Amino acid sequence: FFINAPREALSRRIDARCEHMITQGLLEEVGELLLRGELARDSSAARAIGYRQTIAYLDAFAVKLQTCVHAALQSEGDAHVATASTYIHECDRGANDEALSAFRLYLDEFMSASRQYARAQLKWFRREREFQWLWLDVSDSCESDAGSDESGNDIKAGTHNDGDRNLKESSRAKLNAAITAHAQRVAALTQEPEAAYAAAMASASACAEQAELRQRTYDEARAMKKYLARTTQLAPRSAAERSMVQRARSIAMRLAATNADVKREQQRE
Repeated sequence: FFINAPREALSRRIDARCEHMITQGLLEEVGELLLRGELARDSSAARAIGYRQTIAYLDAFAVKLQTCVHAALQSEGDAHVATASTYIHECDRGANDEALSAFRLYLDEFMSASRQYARAQLKWFRREREFQWLWLDVSDSCESDAGSDESGNDIKAGTHNDGDRNLKESSRAKLNAAITAHAQRVAALTQEPEAAYAAAMASASACAEQAELRQRTYDEARAMKKYLARTTQLAPRSAAERSMVQRARSIAMRLAATNADVKREQQRE
């Protein structure tokens, strides 16, 4: 059995999940593994979605900071030195436009790669005819959770109200009811004798349902060409985004220092 959901709603959930992973410590996790030498950049783990984008982002940030630090140590009064110093100080506050744009690109690439992987999985399951598809509409739940973290807490301060809370509870109840109905259906089918199960799956109504569910993915693919990602936790130029740039800057500075130490050791050899 394979559970499928509306493509756009699923993509929104994937985007939100990527944001959550970053805010909950993905940068720190990858940075610490790199600093301890426990994550080789040419390893299969480093090529995993999420790790690959984070390594590229932190490495580029570290090189930029290292270049700026070197320039800032040069004689004062030089325009390039002033620019480098400004970059470092603004990054300390998460307020540098270039650094914010680099973070935005990192987040966009992470979300895009995750959505592309989900699309590849969908295509694989679509080709495998032995899988029975089930439809689970998560649209309402996705919308109600758009401003919440995974515990259901409102991200934005001051948004708690009975109307929002009731909507979220209603949406989750609807989703849970749909999941329960699918579970009961699957349980009933798998308890049937093999011949009865095969007959049920080969019935005209079952075949029509499976064909319709698979065809729906082609229709959605055309609509998804106009899909635009939107952030719910890390809005552009928000305090949350600036905070992430500050956190990334702290990790990148440590990586830059480590890279400098390694380079000096290599030169001694």
